Amino acid sequence: MCEKEKTVYEENADDVRSIASITKLVSALVIVQHIPDLENTFITIDKDVIFITRDFEPSSAGFSRHAGKKYSALDLLYGGLVPSGCDAIMLLANHVCKGNFYVFVKYMNLKAKEIGCQNSHFLDPCGLIADGKSSARDVALILRAAMQIPILRRIMTTAFYVLPHFNDSVMNTNRLINPIYDVVNYCPYCVGGKTGTSRVAGLCFSSLFERNGKEYIAVVLGENFRLHPSGERMFAKVCKDHVLRIFENTGRFIHISLPEHYFILEVGEHCLLSPKVLKSTIDEEIVFSYHSFDENVATVNETGEVTIVGKGIAQIAVMTQTGDYDICFVNSSGSEVFNMCRQSIAGLKSEADTKDKVKE
Repeated sequence: MCEKEKTVYEENADDVRSIASITKLVSALVIVQHIPDLENTFITIDKDVIFITRDFEPSSAGFSRHAGKKYSALDLLYGGLVPSGCDAIMLLANHVCKGNFYVFVKYMNLKAKEIGCQNSHFLDPCGLIADGKSSARDVALILRAAMQIPILRRIMTTAFYVLPHFNDSVMNTNRLINPIYDVVNYCPYCVGGKTGTSRVAGLCFSSLFERNGKEYIAVVLGENFRLHPSGERMFAKVCKDHVLRIFENTGRFIHISLPEHYFILEVGEHCLLSPKVLKSTIDEEIVFSYHSFDENVATVNETGEVTIVGKGIAQIAVMTQTGDYDICFVNSSGSEVFNMCRQSIAGLKSEADTKDKVKE
């Protein structure tokens, strides 16, 4: 998390990873550079261009339903960044590069270098190809560059947008700026930004915050809440809580880890969460708080004791007073979904342990 040029909190900021649809911000920077008059540039909706990405099961703003019609580049850019429509970004990229997407990707990588990115290399306009990579520090630079362009800032701060000839408005995927979409996770300090989600990238978040006259950029990449049915809602809550606690505790952090990240239990059984402190910059007593995201399956008390009360899968989070957190799953159903969660978490834990050993 950075304020202007100063980093106030970071963890693994230079780790190279997939960023999914946050890649569209780089595309947007290229698009506004090559289409100076967005409002008066009209582009025909071409299904063949949209369907180039169909094998990736991409997110969509619904433009394929309007094949043959013309929309302004401005409307398409809203469609690409507000609901994160791959269809809109592909149509814009096609217009810029006249059908040669290799040229557009070249523009993207040149733009990334221009704004100072050192760990980024992109392979497509939407971030669908998993081998396209970046890092949290580079994403912060990308978001900062985008927020400095008035039209991009306006689009990214839009909670919902009504596209011409569409029956419904499109909603922003950033739950923190949209009280209609997610009243629980709405954050008045959040100005706007870009999210991303994919099987490889996990859940990714980048956003600009304003507080006490200062602007902050926050980036969180690679969270695995996507494996839970309500993962996006939980991820939004964690991002919001984490940022707010950093505001209150600038320069203070406590890195924690749970020894076990998954439990298989029967209804009525209990388990105790025992978070370990890996690193701390505070002298005061460390306080842990616990939260169950599905209390119909599992409850957790203030000491970290989890009780299984129903069938299913629940996710439990433990957090410190500085906003650092870790998560675990508890399962009382033996479902395949949980096995996927367990395998993913085991892989992430193994990766994290390897990184810790390298650092040591």
